[in-house]
Amino acid sequence: MLNALTTAWAGAVRSCVLSPETVVAAMKRLGLILLTATTLATGALAQPRPSSLAMGCGQARSLVAHRGAVVLGTGRYTYDRYVNGQGFCLRSQYARAAWVPTADTPQCFVGYTCVDDPDWFFFDD
Repeated sequence: MLNALTTAWAGAVRSCVLSPETVVAAMKRLGLILLTATTLATGALAQPRPSSLAMGCGQARSLVAHRGAVVLGTGRYTYDRYVNGQGFCLRSQYARAAWVPTADTPQCFVGYTCVDDPDWFFFDD
């Protein structure tokens, strides 16, 4: 009786062992699932940025004022980050006035851009 149970148990264990091909297929499936979940969980998918050329001057100014900071496209391949005040810049930066082209105005004041402190040591060699 003990011999029959041992033989049955050994057969059951052998049937649970997976072949290398099955393990590789399962790992590929798991990798694909994890990659898909990571991609969907991040907000880093291609997000269109608002274009100043597609809106009026008042709309662009209002967008920056209400959001506080926004990346605004100013041409086909050009963009910058515009802020409504010094509070959206790093401590080592200051806010410089910025004008962008819009649909109704060639130079529209929308807010500021954050720029690094200038080098105040003009005569340092």
